[in-house]
Amino acid sequence: MYKPQILRWLAIVSIIVFILSPALGRADRADADSWTKQAEEIHRLVKEKKWAEARKPLARLAADFSRADFSDERVSIEAIHTLSECLLDLEGKLNQIRPDQELILASAVRLRLAFDALSHPNQPLWLERYPEMMRKIEQLEQAVQSGNEGEVREAVEKLFNEYQLIRPAVVVSKTPQTTAKVDSMIAFIRGQSDGAERDRQGLMNGVKRFKQMMEPLFYGSEEEVIALARWTDPPEVLPFLWVGAVIASVLAYVGWRKYRAEQVAVRG
Repeated sequence: MYKPQILRWLAIVSIIVFILSPALGRADRADADSWTKQAEEIHRLVKEKKWAEARKPLARLAADFSRADFSDERVSIEAIHTLSECLLDLEGKLNQIRPDQELILASAVRLRLAFDALSHPNQPLWLERYPEMMRKIEQLEQAVQSGNEGEVREAVEKLFNEYQLIRPAVVVSKTPQTTAKVDSMIAFIRGQSDGAERDRQGLMNGVKRFKQMMEPLFYGSEEEVIALARWTDPPEVLPFLWVGAVIASVLAYVGWRKYRAEQVAVRG
């Protein structure tokens, strides 16, 4: 029913990319291994609170990434957009008047995990977060069982923050459909937590389903992740939301490339 509309919008996306690509300037071949090493250096400097020093490799990484040519790479538009967001997020946090160590470190972790996922598709570093993710889920289960709304909200936010650490890497490693399913489930849990006393069973069901999704997300098949999350999706809306996200990602990435090119030109 929705296939013709989706194909039409995808054609529009292709036209947008074709028209705006010349504005991006000269492109270099993507070098994921080099980017990962730079991300690791940035993460190390941030852990040591050497924020001024971390800005230099971050600027190099951003410049290299903005010039990259992904035409021969199997990287989704969503992944490119997410990697761009990671760079901009850390850059913004490092340039704050009063830097927040916790937020900067979390941003650096996201950056490192995301670029590592790009260079190590078969054994990405973010898989090591599985035990911590499961601990956060089990803590939330206990909080829901206790019936304490404050504990529930705190546990939900801790789980959400843990997921946010790996989400960019998930976007790089998985298909957009799989990422959307996991996003939908975590959003469902956050929404249900506002009324934990009124619908405790609904929240618990969501938490248990999210827990079931973790093993296939980390170690199994994407088909199983999608199947487990299918019950939460509004069926007639998701196709259009997905197409809209693709268009937004294309435009955001093109804008980011132009912004980086203008910065380089000014500095030159």
